[in-house]
Amino acid sequence: MILRELDNIQGIGLGGHNINNIRYADDTVLIAQSEQSLQKMLDIVVKESEIKGLSLNIANTESMTISKKPQAPSFKIRSNGTQVKQVNQFKYLGYMLTSDGKCENEIRKRIVTSTTTFKKLSPLMTNKNIHMDTKLRILKAYVWSVLIYGCKCWTMNNTLKKKIEAAEMWFIRRILKVSWKDKKTNDEVLDMANTGRSLYSTIRGRQMKFTGHIYRARGIENLAMTGKINGKKSCGRQRTTYVDKHLGKPGAAYKKPVHEVLL
Repeated sequence: MILRELDNIQGIGLGGHNINNIRYADDTVLIAQSEQSLQKMLDIVVKESEIKGLSLNIANTESMTISKKPQAPSFKIRSNGTQVKQVNQFKYLGYMLTSDGKCENEIRKRIVTSTTTFKKLSPLMTNKNIHMDTKLRILKAYVWSVLIYGCKCWTMNNTLKKKIEAAEMWFIRRILKVSWKDKKTNDEVLDMANTGRSLYSTIRGRQMKFTGHIYRARGIENLAMTGKINGKKSCGRQRTTYVDKHLGKPGAAYKKPVHEVLL
């Protein structure tokens, strides 16, 4: 009921629709293309919340600009005279969003977290009394699940693919206790484990299933992937979009410009 008061405030024009907020349970994101619009939306949310007996927790509220510029533009948003902290990244639903709009930091964080999980299981994973097939099943159940959380939203490139494959080989080498000093190639290590590379293909499979679900559901996710944003394209080479990477469509067909988005 509070956010219904934002219906007429300009957010982002996407496929002919005005998107100015994203809601999931008690996590709310306000989206605008200007500092003035974002301030107006925040003022309305704070005012309507107080009318209904709620208050904004300024300590848990952050603002961020998403832009292609090397240095994200700064802005000042206030709530009842208190300035909202501007950050370069923040976590939403367990996923790390950054001011450059890329997913490299999230993937690196996931790899680090999964290696930490693997180290906790190392006494089990390096136990010679446990069959290799069982170790691989444990690896996929307890370590891969940590690494590929949120992978459906990743826009992959060759560099990130190599990082994913390197992490997979790191796990298998540790299971087999094969050091780099042993000078064994990755193919030799995979033969020793009687397995092959499957982490990247697992990620791609989940992404394709997710993409199909989005296209069938026809919800806001579909609009975000296929809707056109009117405006002028930024200078330089355009970034590869999720749709381009996973459906093989040329980015020029969409002509999606990169706007500065305030969250």
